[in-house]
Amino acid sequence: MMNAWQIKDTTDEYDWWWHNMTGFENGDPSKPRSFFMEYFTINPGIKSKKPIVGPTQTPCYAMMKVGFWDKNNSKQYNQFYSILDTRISTKTFNVKIGRELKNVARKIIFN
Repeated sequence: MMNAWQIKDTTDEYDWWWHNMTGFENGDPSKPRSFFMEYFTINPGIKSKKPIVGPTQTPCYAMMKVGFWDKNNSKQYNQFYSILDTRISTKTFNVKIGRELKNVARKIIFN
């Protein structure tokens, strides 16, 4: 199944999902705004307690990225988490990364 996590215990692969959406500023259909959410996991079989992002070790993390783009302004925000704080179903597309999803979205949308 392609809409499920494919790499639960591997140490040499990544999995990635990207969702593009359009919302409307203050509910006004004349003011559309495109935004995205991205989920990324790499080398979950390493099972590191902290995200390993740097180039000196084999990377192991889950990343949540949110952002938006328009003609005059674009932003994105990346937050890295331990694989151990990540829950992704291998049967359906059901993702929980870290404990701060509301804060991540708030930072990108309201700042």
